[in-house]
Amino acid sequence: MLRLCCLTLLCLMPAAAVAEQRMVLVDASSIVGEIAEAIGADYIGLPRQVQLPARHAAAACGLEPPMLTTRCRAVLATPELVEAMGDGLP
Repeated sequence: MLRLCCLTLLCLMPAAAVAEQRMVLVDASSIVGEIAEAIGADYIGLPRQVQLPARHAAAACGLEPPMLTTRCRAVLATPELVEAMGDGLP
């Protein structure tokens, strides 16, 4: 019964809500220096890729959410990208 309820809710969710929950792999290697400066860390220890929800990935990659695939290249050091990169520090 629980499975049926969950499936029903998923079917009733707007497509935009489902897309927003999707995770996208963001390649931040081209702006890693800018991100390192923003968080006050050495860029050598920062990850080069992080997973972000589609809406945040779209903002960091300068794209509209419908234009995203499963990965994109960051062009902007958005607050969400900077936070995710900082979370990846050892």
